[in-house]
Amino acid sequence: MLFLLRHAAVTLVVTGNFLSFQRRRPDALALFARAAAAAPRYAYPHSLRGAELALLDRRGEARQAYRAALAVDPRHYRAWCGLAALCEGAAEAAQAQSYATVAARTHPNSAAVRIALGKTLVARGALEDAAKVFDQVRGAKHDSKHVMTDFTMDITPTKPEILQPC
Repeated sequence: MLFLLRHAAVTLVVTGNFLSFQRRRPDALALFARAAAAAPRYAYPHSLRGAELALLDRRGEARQAYRAALAVDPRHYRAWCGLAALCEGAAEAAQAQSYATVAARTHPNSAAVRIALGKTLVARGALEDAAKVFDQVRGAKHDSKHVMTDFTMDITPTKPEILQPC
């Protein structure tokens, strides 16, 4: 079956993900680009490409890839989270919060999205709001079994390490 679908966008995305986990970034990028070309109305290859480019510190290209995903699907929360992560510096903290807020609205039951929003609030110094978001993550039922939601917080101004495994 895989042989028959080897040029399908979903196969290229799955294979690209596999290569990404092996840190074979150029190969993963090539497959994500092929997947996007094979299925132009599929947002996921664009956002995965953005994530790979961000890991390679190719921020401008990563932004373009995330925006391409949003052009296909304005509710693609992974692209919104990716844009927020690119803006995590203090100079762009407000923009990061804006992107993370859109992601949280489009995918409200995702613990990963809520954590991303909480991190942007910490970066802006809104520690009480961040604590509320993290408390919501800790106490809520989520759509993902793969997100660790049991964590402790240390959001003192001198050491803003948000997530520490228990």
